[in-house]
Amino acid sequence: MSDQVAHDDVPLTGGRFAGPVRRGQVVLRRSTSATANTAALLQHLEQAGFEQAPRHLGYASDGREQLSYVEGDSALPPYVEAVRGDEALVNVARTIRRFHDAAQSFVAPEPWRSSTLSAAGPTEIDCIGQGDLTPWNMIFRGPAVAAIWETQPSMFTAMTAMRGAPGQPPAT
Repeated sequence: MSDQVAHDDVPLTGGRFAGPVRRGQVVLRRSTSATANTAALLQHLEQAGFEQAPRHLGYASDGREQLSYVEGDSALPPYVEAVRGDEALVNVARTIRRFHDAAQSFVAPEPWRSSTLSAAGPTEIDCIGQGDLTPWNMIFRGPAVAAIWETQPSMFTAMTAMRGAPGQPPAT
């Protein structure tokens, strides 16, 4: 059976560009122009002790990237109480800080190219970030951030503040 059509693959919500599926404790997603650098970054984060990122496990025979599956809930609207509260917001901020600390010494092995944008990124990057760091690009266990996804070079704290549902009033 090919990696593309395995009957035990479970499509995961989100991931509109990468087509992620879960196979046991492994997530498979399409490789892109950014995959080599993303793999290197995930390995760097692991070596730095950053626990809120999946582990890069290599590549499937069809070229898809293999990542460790992270247990938890994707925060999709309407947001559950645990994700909307102050505790979640504090956890998100602390996770971002730890991510920045861990990524600070990362040097990409190749020039970084966005997998979704046609414009080339800057040649020198002073900050690695998640360009769409919103609740739906995080995995939560209650109010705790279990993982962040889709790391790209950019500044993202303002985007998080603008779009971050934690702290928003409950839906009526």
